[in-house]
Amino acid sequence: MEFKKIIDAQRLFSPETIYLNSATLGLPPLTVKESLERVVGTWYQGKLTAPMFDQPVENCRQLFAKIINVPCSWVSINSTVSQMVGTVVNSLDKGSVVLTVKNEFTSLLFPLLQKAQCSEIMVREVKPEDLIASIDSSIDMVAVSAAQSVDGTVINVDRLVEKAKAHGCKTLIDGTQAIGWYSQAWQEVDYLVAAAYKWLLCPRGVAFMSVRPEFHADLLPDGPSWFGGERVWDSIYGSPLRLANDARKCDASPAWFSWIGAEKALELIHNMGPKLIGEYNVNLANRFLNRIGYETTQSAIISVNAPGLCQALAKHNIVTSERLGSTRISFHFYNTEKQVDTAAEFVSKYLQ
Repeated sequence: MEFKKIIDAQRLFSPETIYLNSATLGLPPLTVKESLERVVGTWYQGKLTAPMFDQPVENCRQLFAKIINVPCSWVSINSTVSQMVGTVVNSLDKGSVVLTVKNEFTSLLFPLLQKAQCSEIMVREVKPEDLIASIDSSIDMVAVSAAQSVDGTVINVDRLVEKAKAHGCKTLIDGTQAIGWYSQAWQEVDYLVAAAYKWLLCPRGVAFMSVRPEFHADLLPDGPSWFGGERVWDSIYGSPLRLANDARKCDASPAWFSWIGAEKALELIHNMGPKLIGEYNVNLANRFLNRIGYETTQSAIISVNAPGLCQALAKHNIVTSERLGSTRISFHFYNTEKQVDTAAEFVSKYLQ
């Protein structure tokens, strides 16, 4: 019955390539394509009004909250991860020490480094495999991606949070490369950010942040928005400042059309469930790794160090990406075992 969910969902996709590049950009299901076409048609007809987007945006907030298993009041919306990380970093006390990993994606890293450049905080970088062991009472916050963009290395978020709490350390997790397929206790993370255009299959311009309620008062949004008002449409003119009292105060004004597509994408992910998707994705990745003679992992993202491989795959209609000189290959539920075997056969020959 569970496997039937995968088969049914695969019918919503019809790429003209063997697409193994979800770590760069997720494919939209047919429902997303159709919803975007409808809203653009309404816009073209001159029948579009701004309030038409309010409910889809709130539906997206609720769906994301369900996917990560947190109350809706914890979730704010935005367009990019770096904006949300900047707000979190600005809430840190001067002199705070933040622990992160080497070769971290810069949407998470640059806001930290900019703050450090101003001598406001200190940033320590360690190898991903040394991260959890490096958490001690000298650290004020751990900031890391749950799955590393460069090669798919996964961080045990549950263990990280447990150790961080034991040392009174805050946690800032970027779930962009993980949420949707990697199941962890996201509700235990203090600050969780994620762009939704990869594994959650949304249009670019959709991002979320979950903040535990004990930290709501600490957050001061860098660019307070009318959309972060306690009552949105009563917050578009004049003083006083009247932001929401929960995570919504950090809301950015939504890129409207993106959220129309996001609603359908998030519905699909929620209905399938990240646990099922994760099991399927990791099985595909390990099937591929077995066939090329590599050790298996617990990630849906893998890396093959072979010069020119990404370009060679592209010539055979197999889409991957190149990161730091290696070919990054990522597997999502719209991929089939046949596609995986075809790609693995090509890579095996290439490596010989």
